[in-house]
Amino acid sequence: MNINEVVNCENVRLSEDGKSVIIIDQTLLPNELKYISLSTPEELYDAIYELKVRGAPAIGICAGYGLYVMAGSIAAESSDGFLEKLRTIKDYINSARPTAVNLSHALNRVEKAACDKKDKGIEAMLTAMKAESTAIHNEDIAMCRAISEYGLTLVKDP
Repeated sequence: MNINEVVNCENVRLSEDGKSVIIIDQTLLPNELKYISLSTPEELYDAIYELKVRGAPAIGICAGYGLYVMAGSIAAESSDGFLEKLRTIKDYINSARPTAVNLSHALNRVEKAACDKKDKGIEAMLTAMKAESTAIHNEDIAMCRAISEYGLTLVKDP
């Protein structure tokens, strides 16, 4: 791969169908570029614990999308039952790196989005969770762009 050809490389993203999180397995870099799909709490936990996803923002993005993905498979008849199971998954994922601030922050934001829609039903909760996890990702993109634009003002043209 020619570095000059690389324009954008997403290391974390939600799959097209919204049923998994796709990450670059960073434990294989720089020798191999391999994308892996995470669709179970155990896969998400392992990816965070084993540092397959690295960097505080990337871990947060992965966790946010991951909680949304896992929530899609929760079988519950009520919003309360849904939230109870969601919190169990959230706590499990957070235990992969309990001191990682971005991890717990993203999980809490996505859970809060679900709680805020509790009165509207499970589908509304899931929609809010997807929107919140996407917002976390978009905020990171905007921050990185701002850092890059500021950095460009500091680089002198040789």
